[in-house]
Amino acid sequence: KWRVNMQRNETPNSLTNLVDMSDTNDPLYFSFSNPSLKNACQYNADVRLDVKCDSIPLTYWGKVEYNATTNNHGSRRWYNSKTGGYVSMTDNVDGNWNGKASAGLNWQFDKQKRWRLTMDGFLQYHRSVDFALQTVEFDGTPTLEQFHTLTPSPELSTVNSLNTNLRLMLNYKYKLFTAGLLGRVDGRHSRSNREGYQDLDAYEYKYGVNCTYTTPKAFGSFTIATDYNIFVRRGYQSSEINNTTNAWNASISKAFMKGSLVAKLSAYDI
Repeated sequence: KWRVNMQRNETPNSLTNLVDMSDTNDPLYFSFSNPSLKNACQYNADVRLDVKCDSIPLTYWGKVEYNATTNNHGSRRWYNSKTGGYVSMTDNVDGNWNGKASAGLNWQFDKQKRWRLTMDGFLQYHRSVDFALQTVEFDGTPTLEQFHTLTPSPELSTVNSLNTNLRLMLNYKYKLFTAGLLGRVDGRHSRSNREGYQDLDAYEYKYGVNCTYTTPKAFGSFTIATDYNIFVRRGYQSSEINNTTNAWNASISKAFMKGSLVAKLSAYDI
């Protein structure tokens, strides 16, 4: 089964930009409106395919997404090296877009349908563009014409990010007992031409086990659940974030009034 979706949305300008005005009351911070500012337009498109196999209990899917913004509203800023003051104006900037490809499957691979394998993941690229701070030098109260003359071509700050994710779950169910294994890895990578920007190549891992058992009616129909997970972070600039932690949780619960009321006792990070 195919599904295709396409959308276009337009963001109108604020009233403060429709009127030609300026704020120069603070000698260290001037701001200008921009009556020539264009409306920002967002374009979104995605295609998804879902497949269900008739011969075996297997379903899988795939999806591709694309999002882009034209005439995005960014803050254009100047720094006056003579006075130490700043000037700002909202202006249009292009080049912002992101794309994502994802896929997954769900498979009961034994005849008794006790085992289930679930797997999904994605690969996402994100490009973010905004105006970089530009240095100028002038005396007195500035005008927009001065800035356009001093900086005819705005400097752009670009951040390119790549995010990855993979998740795997293996579950077993037999009568009143269920158990599962979980594994997940996330990757974050980013680069930028921005001055002072620190490149990022970080990974986060999570893996663990969980189980649930409901006692028979003769023993009160209590539901006992527990899970144990390990979290690992690597690649961040701060050593405090690069760590390995674990968490063990447990709970016991009982349903009353045909499930309308549930009493539950939980313990976290045992």
